Amino acid sequence: MAANIRTEDKGMLQFKPYETLTIEGTKICVFSMVQVNEQGIPDTHPSKLSGLKFIDPLEYVSTLKQELNACDVLIALTHLGLGTDIQLADTWGDIDLINGGHSHTLIKDPPLQNGVLVTQAGAGLKYATVSNLKVVNGKVIDKSARLVDLSRHQGRHMKADSLLAVFNDNDELKRTIGMATAPIVGTEELGHLMTDAIAAVSPIEMAFQNTGGIRIKRLEKGDITIRDVYTLDPFGNEIILLKMTPAEIRSLLLNAYNRNNSVDLIPSGIHYTVITDKANHGTDIRLSLPDGSPLNENQTYNVGISSYVASSYTFDHEDPGTSLFIITAQSVINFIEQKQAINYSGTRRTFVEQK
Repeated sequence: MAANIRTEDKGMLQFKPYETLTIEGTKICVFSMVQVNEQGIPDTHPSKLSGLKFIDPLEYVSTLKQELNACDVLIALTHLGLGTDIQLADTWGDIDLINGGHSHTLIKDPPLQNGVLVTQAGAGLKYATVSNLKVVNGKVIDKSARLVDLSRHQGRHMKADSLLAVFNDNDELKRTIGMATAPIVGTEELGHLMTDAIAAVSPIEMAFQNTGGIRIKRLEKGDITIRDVYTLDPFGNEIILLKMTPAEIRSLLLNAYNRNNSVDLIPSGIHYTVITDKANHGTDIRLSLPDGSPLNENQTYNVGISSYVASSYTFDHEDPGTSLFIITAQSVINFIEQKQAINYSGTRRTFVEQK
């Protein structure tokens, strides 16, 4: 279900814009929307969107208003991010509840925005939001929501557990491939592991990993299994090799930083400092090799990035890139098996300097 997705092929799975339910005489309408970025697609691998078209969610609101104007209760299930959810609430105050996603925002005390209850429960199913709408004679007269810490919830769903057990009971996923001699914590340290693995693939000299592709917060000290690697990097992205000049590398890093005014690409084989203005907008990139020496401005370097970054990020590059037909997760498995013991405690390769 997604109101702002269109399929080009009628033979494809068709997306419903909304569902209408009637419960004890109350008409409940539920619609869904997905985020669309500046490239006109959601934040995902473009190659996985073949045959789909996306409409700006806020531009489609006027159409939905006409179709859903007779609902007693109106609920939005969105993957827009909190900022756009707030814009949606300001645009359409008749919505009773927005259950949001995408930005992974943990809203501890869900607010009323223009009379709309806006919720989101973080990421990783650590929390859930319980929303309550009180309806009298087909009209919502009260609404509230509370956050539930699922680590304190003791209940089990036996049928769901049995389905999960089929996937989890896999000897290959349980196989130990090496060990961490200290916890590997945060996107910087985990990103170093991932990019060192990519850089270990010949002929790559430097590698970059986007922080959004790092899907866990830490690896504990001790054995590392194949399951751990696929939890860290579950996307199946291929490694793309590009021959890049230092100027092109700066373009990649600066554009990545300015997506959210924060470090986004974690490196291997290179260190970099983002120079920002007082508004924290990146204006330049200072590069150095790990030993502190500068890059040769007239040389091209073999750079490894994921197929997601290669296809989704805007940057200058003459070389269109070549797939090495190795997925990034496999490079991590190979790297850990070769090293056996790894330690990234306290490592740092990216810096920000305001001018």
